[in-house]
Amino acid sequence: MVLENITALLHDIGRHSATQLSSHPEWDEIQQKIEQFFIDSNTQLEERKHLLEIDGIKCFPRGDLVAISGKEKCGKTTACRIIATALLKGDFEPIKAVENNLRILWIDTEQARISTRSVSRAVDMMCGQPQTAEHIRYLNLREWGDRSTMVLLLRMMFDSYRPDLVILDGIRDLITDFNDIRESAEIVLECMRLSSGVTAERAAAEKLHERLPCCIACILHQNKPKDDNNMRGHLGTELANKAGEVWESSRDDDGVFTFEQTRSRTRPLDKPITFKVFSRIFTDQNSGKTEELGIPELWGMKEGEAEPEMIKTKEGTFAKNEVNIQWMLWKVLDGHPMKWEDLLRAIVSRFGLQWREAAGLKNYVSDTIEKDSRDLLWHYIGPSFAEPCEGA
Repeated sequence: MVLENITALLHDIGRHSATQLSSHPEWDEIQQKIEQFFIDSNTQLEERKHLLEIDGIKCFPRGDLVAISGKEKCGKTTACRIIATALLKGDFEPIKAVENNLRILWIDTEQARISTRSVSRAVDMMCGQPQTAEHIRYLNLREWGDRSTMVLLLRMMFDSYRPDLVILDGIRDLITDFNDIRESAEIVLECMRLSSGVTAERAAAEKLHERLPCCIACILHQNKPKDDNNMRGHLGTELANKAGEVWESSRDDDGVFTFEQTRSRTRPLDKPITFKVFSRIFTDQNSGKTEELGIPELWGMKEGEAEPEMIKTKEGTFAKNEVNIQWMLWKVLDGHPMKWEDLLRAIVSRFGLQWREAAGLKNYVSDTIEKDSRDLLWHYIGPSFAEPCEGA
């Protein structure tokens, strides 16, 4: 018997007086069913499962809520792009996915459709290839004015898509007043219910799809005063109380973002995730139009780690590391082997580098290009990057 059936029976029994309860025809059955909700130290349950781990510490638990807070334009959505990329690629050092082949449902309630598209393009670029709807879907609800309809649509998407991680950006737009006690409690309880998954028994009884518990990351702004880091309104209080983890995103004057776990029901993380955002150019393969995107790169995550050397090009400024230089060489050399001088000339022309700077790129990726003894041309032999991305 599923929870909804038990609830209906309890309401029916509750209409009788206390002296009549034991004589109700369903009384013995309901008492037996309620037993499953009692728990003691010997109760056999599945261990808590998480989607990610950072330095060996698990985070983003299944069957629970994660609250993500921060001031306006302080990196909340960008931090979620890092989380999504780690799940889709398997890692975004030092963030690692605990499981493979996970599904992400990204729900955007506040941004324009074109901004949601920018998020999807940025995630594709960070993953190195376009992601299919089998692994991540983006749902823009900004134009849906009726909040009750939004909630019904969420229930439908959870049932049909069966996500492992849901990024709800932002939960505030699913209610009218974030200071309303009843509204705030109801939407948080709805999210808790959706995160719990659907058992085989309930799926059969309610004609739903069976699905595993998922993690719902709820983004909510902090209060406006600089010295008040609490999430907004009663909704913020309710979310902070119910969430298994609370994360906070902030930005300093040097443009370094800090994404820090401030509360956790289990083992807390020892240090925050820090990153900077750099400009990259995305080119639409169909229209040829370009878009400038902000792509995060982890910054100073290891103790004693020096800030990375930067490389400034016509297509953006980014860290001079192996992946970014592989991408540059792939853009000019993949499928077009050429002499060394011609390769340097192509790099100088495409990216606006100095000749000596272009020649020095070889030191970073010695196993990415090689000279063929037969045609005496340099060939690209490194990993491929997806079109239409113009970045790594």
